[in-house]
Amino acid sequence: MLYADTPFITAEIISSLYHKINSGNDICVLGFHTDNPYGYGRLIQSTTGGLKAIVEESEASKSEKMIKNVNAGMMAFNGNIIEKMISKIDRSNTKDEYFLTDIVSIGNDNNLNVDFILTEYEYVIGINDRTN
Repeated sequence: MLYADTPFITAEIISSLYHKINSGNDICVLGFHTDNPYGYGRLIQSTTGGLKAIVEESEASKSEKMIKNVNAGMMAFNGNIIEKMISKIDRSNTKDEYFLTDIVSIGNDNNLNVDFILTEYEYVIGINDRTN
């Protein structure tokens, strides 16, 4: 799953996500490191180094807002689990919206293997119009 406004994603990045799934992960998220994480979902690491959750800006605590590894908006899934996990997403957040990013914590709650990889910001920059 990826956003349509990120034209600089490379075949190598997609291959890296694919490799993570083929290596036994059920969910793999693409992220990047930034000195200014405002507006991005924060990647919350587990104690074992995997991905515990993605916390959206509007839901983040003060300490979570200090995290500089953020969601780039691209995920890979084991095809056998995606439908079941998506059906568990609810709107229990301050925006009363469905956050696809909740699939990470739902996956962890269901004992799935969830991980992430980091790339450079230049590859995941979004393009919104001709001047942006």
